Amino acid sequence: MKNMKILFVILISLLFTTHCILVQRDNPYDTDDSGSGTGTGTGTGTGTGTGTGTGTGTGTGTGTGEGLSIKINTPENRGESADGLYTIQWEYTCDKGEPSVSLYIDTNNSQGDEFLIAENLPSDPMLFEWHCDKVPSGDYYIKGIIDDGLGNKRTINNLGKFSKRKSSLSPFFKNIGDKKETRYDYSTYSLKVNHAAKKFMILVVRPCAGDYANNTFTIKWWYETPQQNTVNVLLFYGRNSVWLPVWPLPLPATKGEYIWDCSAIPNGDYYIRADLMEGNVERASDESDGYLEIRH
Repeated sequence: MKNMKILFVILISLLFTTHCILVQRDNPYDTDDSGSGTGTGTGTGTGTGTGTGTGTGTGTGTGTGEGLSIKINTPENRGESADGLYTIQWEYTCDKGEPSVSLYIDTNNSQGDEFLIAENLPSDPMLFEWHCDKVPSGDYYIKGIIDDGLGNKRTINNLGKFSKRKSSLSPFFKNIGDKKETRYDYSTYSLKVNHAAKKFMILVVRPCAGDYANNTFTIKWWYETPQQNTVNVLLFYGRNSVWLPVWPLPLPATKGEYIWDCSAIPNGDYYIRADLMEGNVERASDESDGYLEIRH
C-alpha cells in the first residue's frame, strides 16, 4: 500500500510538470523562442493583412478579396453618335478564373430593360465592333457584365448576330453548382444611334432568355419609322411556328410596352412576336430573342 501511494504521488508530479510546460508554450511544435509565427489575414484585392500568429508573437499573412471589375469606356463624350459599326471599349480586372464579357444596350442606366448585343466575349482585346444598324434609332447606354468563368453558366453564344436562342435554364435551377462572380458597369454617356436612312423597324426587348412569369408579364419593344409614321403593334405568343394573339386589337407603338395577363395560358415556354402595322399593312416584324417561361 505504501508503494502505491509513492507511485501515485510521482504520477501527479509528472502530470503537473507537463501541464506547466504546455502553459508556458502555446504551441508545443513552435521551437522558435523569438515569437515569430504564421498567421492569416484578409484584404481587398490581393493584399497583405495582419493576423494573429501561433507562438508568442504576431505573424503576417496574405489575404485575397474581390478582384473582379469592369469599366465601360465608350462613349467617351456626351453626344456621340453612330450609324453602322461602332467600337465598344472597356477595361477590367480579374484575379482568378478566365473572364468573359457580355454587352447590352439600355435606354437608361438602371437595370431592367437592357437588350443583349454580344455574349461570352473574351475579356481581351477589350473591344467589340457593334453593328448598331440592327437596332432602332435612339439613345442607348452601354452595359457590360464580366464573369470570372467559374461556376455554372446560363449563357449561349450570340456575339451580336441576333440569332434566336432556343434554350435557357429554368430560374429554379440557377443557383445549382459552384458560385460564379459577376460585376457590371454602365457607360457614363449614352450613344445616339441615328440612322441616315431610317426605315420601319421593331425590336422585341422583353422577354429575353431567362424571363419567366406566373400571372402577368410586361412585354416591351423599341421601334422606328422613316417619317414619324402612325403605326400600331400586334402581339402574338407561340412556339413551333404556331402563333396566337396576346391581345386581339392593335396597340399604339408609342406605348412601348403591354402588361399581358397570362394567368390563363398553359404552363410552357413561349416566344413573343411583334408586328409593326401601318394601317392594315405589316411594315416590320420581330421575335423575342429568348422565350418566356410561364409557370403557375
